[in-house]
Amino acid sequence: MITRPQALDLLKQHVKQENLLKHCYAVEAGMRAYAEKLGEDIETWGLAGLLHDIDYEEYPDEHPSHRVREWLSQHDIPEEVIKSIELHGEPTGIRSELIDRALHAVDSVSGIIIAAALVRPTKLEGMKPKSVKKKIKDKSFAAKMDRGRMQLGCEELGVEMSDHLTTMIDALYEIKNDLGF
Repeated sequence: MITRPQALDLLKQHVKQENLLKHCYAVEAGMRAYAEKLGEDIETWGLAGLLHDIDYEEYPDEHPSHRVREWLSQHDIPEEVIKSIELHGEPTGIRSELIDRALHAVDSVSGIIIAAALVRPTKLEGMKPKSVKKKIKDKSFAAKMDRGRMQLGCEELGVEMSDHLTTMIDALYEIKNDLGF
C-alpha cells in the first residue's frame, strides 16, 4: 500500500489551497481515530481521509469526480479506499461499508469544528462538544455547511452527535499544529 508520505505527495499534486489541505489532514485524523476506536486498519482508514478531496480543487462541480478512480488506481491504493472516496458525498443508503460511513461522518463535521475553533481564543484547547453543537444549531454560523449531512453522518455511523464531536475534537487536537492552531 502507498505510504503516507507518498499519499501526501500525490495529494499535493492536485491540491494547492492550504485550507483544503488542512481539511484533508483533519479528515485523516478523524478517520485514524475512528479506525483505532473500531478496531480497523489505521493506515487504510487514514489514507481514505487524507485523499478524500483530492479532486475537489480541480473538479469542484463534479466532486467526487471520475478522476478519483483514474488518479488513485495508478498507485498502490486499496479498492476499499477508492470506493469510499467515491461514495463519501453520495446520498444515504449507498454507503454499506463501515469505512464508507465513517468517511462521510468525519468529513461532514470536521469543517464546523475547525470553524468553531477559529473563533475561540483557545482554539481547540478545552473545546467541548456542547460548544460545537451550539454552532451547529446557529444557522448563520458557517451557513454553507450542511447540518442535515452532519446528522445523517452520525445516524449512518450509529453514534450520537456528542460522542462523534468528542472523537473528532480529540483527533483534531492531536494535529493542532498541522491545522495552524
